[in-house]
Amino acid sequence: MSDIGTGAESAVNDAVNSAANATDGPFAVYVRKARPNMREASTLQGEHWRIGILTESLIRFEWSDSGKFEDNLTQMVVNRDFGADPQFTVTHRY
Repeated sequence: MSDIGTGAESAVNDAVNSAANATDGPFAVYVRKARPNMREASTLQGEHWRIGILTESLIRFEWSDSGKFEDNLTQMVVNRDFGADPQFTVTHRY
């Protein structure tokens, strides 16, 4: 195995860990303000599915074989609660 790049990789890992563990840096402040959970009033859920109405034009569809869902921060989604309940109606068709 080659050691080429090991120093650079180590420096990058150290920088990432330092930023992630910082208590007052911009990343830490951003994460503390995060709201990863969807508003309960804007969530429709069945046994294996969940639909989140995030805004009037942004809808999140999820499927879980176990019926369990996670609302963790991701690199793409930090906030799923935009501060207001979107207006929507639910129609049941049988």
